[in-house]
Amino acid sequence: MTQTPRLAGAMILLLVSGLVLSACSGHKLISLPEPPPLPATTTTEPFPDFSHAVLARVPGRTTTTIAVGPGAALIKGRVVGPDGPVDGATVHLERLVGDSVARADVQSLPDGTFTAPNVLGGRWRVRAWKVADLALTTPVVFYMAANDQKDLNLVLARYTGVNATFAIAPAPPLVNEPANLVVEITNQQVDGQGVVRATPVSGATVQLVGSGDWAIRGSATETTSSDGTARWQLTCGSRGKQPLSVLVNNTDSFPLDIPGCEERPPETTTSTSRPTTSSTVSSTTTTTA
Repeated sequence: MTQTPRLAGAMILLLVSGLVLSACSGHKLISLPEPPPLPATTTTEPFPDFSHAVLARVPGRTTTTIAVGPGAALIKGRVVGPDGPVDGATVHLERLVGDSVARADVQSLPDGTFTAPNVLGGRWRVRAWKVADLALTTPVVFYMAANDQKDLNLVLARYTGVNATFAIAPAPPLVNEPANLVVEITNQQVDGQGVVRATPVSGATVQLVGSGDWAIRGSATETTSSDGTARWQLTCGSRGKQPLSVLVNNTDSFPLDIPGCEERPPETTTSTSRPTTSSTVSSTTTTTA
């Protein structure tokens, strides 16, 4: 315990001696420069005033939330198809307000009837379908007052199996001039949204048949390509309607409602005579061929 003060004193003595020796040997102490002052953070300039600025309009539209009810109106009716009342058909109701649409679905009962009670008045659009073969492709559109009752009769058509559609050019065909006929063969089906879907049928055998005055270039029987189409070039021999049908795979026959054949209209030519050296005025002569 008596050695501690002596050891501390010896260390102080050595430190002082080192400083004295350093000073005597000509060494100088290094001093650090003062740091530069910080920039001022305050300003006396006023903030810009945007209170009178005019903002450009943003393109867009105002949306309106609408509903089918509750209300005091009633929509009811019956769904029928080729075989009579349709059970379990989807009746799709849309209430239209401007560009906005509110939707609701109800199901038909075994007798084909349906009811949509407690709806609002306004403009309505209604259609119906049953997967996978019955649909009403043209909706019924009507207006009803707030407490009206609307009774509808929705007639569904059958869309199933093979179907044939056609296009001919020129239309109508011209007598004794070639025309191009394209027939498309598809399989039809009604999807879950009531849309009739047509799938092209490739490899189907299609034959032109009919009692009309037609001359066919090549074979009357063709096979559909990958897009479901078959093509012919034919010539109409007489004016008026010339019946023509297609027979698909030797089982399904489809009449083609081709416009009646017409004669090419006569051409009108116009010629102008040159003036002579006399005082005769040049004239225009129209000749009808």
